Amino acid sequence: MIFEWISALGSWSWIVFGLILLVLEVALPSVFFLWFGIAALVVGLITLMLGVDSAIWPWQVQWITFAILSLVSLILGRNYMKQREKSDPADMLNKRSEQWIGTTVTLLDATSNTRSRVKLGDTTWNVKIKDNQDLPKGAKVTIVEVDASLLIAESV
Repeated sequence: MIFEWISALGSWSWIVFGLILLVLEVALPSVFFLWFGIAALVVGLITLMLGVDSAIWPWQVQWITFAILSLVSLILGRNYMKQREKSDPADMLNKRSEQWIGTTVTLLDATSNTRSRVKLGDTTWNVKIKDNQDLPKGAKVTIVEVDASLLIAESV
């Protein structure tokens, strides 16, 4: 009965298969079926253009194309998701001070025992000068490290 239904769909069977996979993607907590669904939709579009009974597009070629497109979309999707994870602002949620590494700022006070204060955003931070030198008020420093809530900087 199922095979009769699939053959009755003809060229649309891949589109239906792709949509079923996309519905599974929405229903299940993963990002796994999305890539297979995209591959099935692409094969479905090619099948619609060439026709299901095409001599250059038999069912074996359709399945091989589906397998290749699934692997390609899976790899590209995995790389995209990894890249997206790296740039997620939630990663800095409990590491607020680390976002300032690489920032050049102006000292609010002259250093005393290589310590001073800087203003970043709406917060005043304690800063320690890394090369153990005292700097005047207004000197430019670059944040290079973080030790808990203490920023460690080098003079510019």
